[in-house]
Amino acid sequence: MARSLPLIPVACFILVFFVLSCGEAEPEPADTDDETLIERGQRYAESREFRRAILESSLENPDNLYSQKRLTNYAVDGESWESLPVFRPIAQPITASDFDTFDEQGRRESTYSGPADEWETQWDHGALLELGERAFESYPLRVDGRLAPVVESADNLDRVGLWRDDRDRIGGLVAQTLEDGTEMVAWTCSTCHASVREPQGQLVHGRANAMIDTGELYRLGGYDDSIVGAWRPGQIDSSQDGVDNPTAIPDLRSVRYQSHLHAAASIANDLMALTVRVETLLITSQMETARPPRQLAFAIAYYLWNMPLPPTETTGEEERAIFDENCSGCHYADGTVAAPVDYELVGTDPTAALSPARTTGRYRIPTLAGVGDRPYLLHDGSIRSLEKFMDPDRLASTPGHPFGLDLSQEERAAIIEVLKTLPADE
Repeated sequence: MARSLPLIPVACFILVFFVLSCGEAEPEPADTDDETLIERGQRYAESREFRRAILESSLENPDNLYSQKRLTNYAVDGESWESLPVFRPIAQPITASDFDTFDEQGRRESTYSGPADEWETQWDHGALLELGERAFESYPLRVDGRLAPVVESADNLDRVGLWRDDRDRIGGLVAQTLEDGTEMVAWTCSTCHASVREPQGQLVHGRANAMIDTGELYRLGGYDDSIVGAWRPGQIDSSQDGVDNPTAIPDLRSVRYQSHLHAAASIANDLMALTVRVETLLITSQMETARPPRQLAFAIAYYLWNMPLPPTETTGEEERAIFDENCSGCHYADGTVAAPVDYELVGTDPTAALSPARTTGRYRIPTLAGVGDRPYLLHDGSIRSLEKFMDPDRLASTPGHPFGLDLSQEERAAIIEVLKTLPADE
């Protein structure tokens, strides 16, 4: 079996939401206004005790590897992540004009001459959204020499499945200036959590990149298939637990509707839990050598929380009634969901739910908010359209989630039409 690889520090995030319930981290009302949320963001940035309470109340299984690493290192006194230097990188987007300008390690002499970015701003709604968007596109997660072949040519970019947008930027990659004055290729959140809508080439933030092929990236670098197993495009394995359990890159436009983060529902979710998730992800992406400015971590989470869903049409009352009767026990029409369920009930591949890193023995119920514009379905991304998902014949090759497949063809078609319009006002 292929081993798990710490390939992409996806900030990807691979995100979901929770309700805080203990210590200093009071529950966050669903209708909290922007001003109150920003006040909580300031409190997160200023209070170690508050950050610790958020962490502890969000972890569904404090004994798995993911939780143990954070409980040991996050918001504790002494030599821990609390004492890491703040990472304020200089980075610039890589465009098609940069092809073949890096050496075989993905390095080149610096070409940047602008001012340094402090990656901080005012504590107000508009400024935080601007910072979050900018960081989503260009704050480097980690330099990675394995990207060197990718920036050699457009052919290699296409082979690995990285996007190229209408501003000629490629794959969300940036050139990060290092201490020695050279630049090196680095990932950003938008590498995996953005995709281009054709034919205009508009970059859609939050929409998962279903084309990125991490297995092909390794093969391009000279690794054989025994390293990456049978990963499909749009999958990554970020669990780092020695088990091959890739999951689909999530659509982040619906993150505020999710009850939990991670496919295994390992983090209960709300804005502050998402903020801690972002901060700890950026720390581990930097190999635990630095941490981001805390306002930046909050700004990214705040930007994701406010990310718009794709526009939809409405459906008729008859179609909605069929959806309500057959689907609303778990998936609500307003985009919210019921509690996570035992993996055996879902019936899909249980590997991710039982991962030593993030195990809970459960799978989160995914929100259906914006599901009509998602490039794939199920936690592993094994189904690539709503029509295929609602086809009873797919159980022969892709088992799991049989619910609704015993309905008539007309009833299934009605459910598909409703799914393309969610969320719907009650």
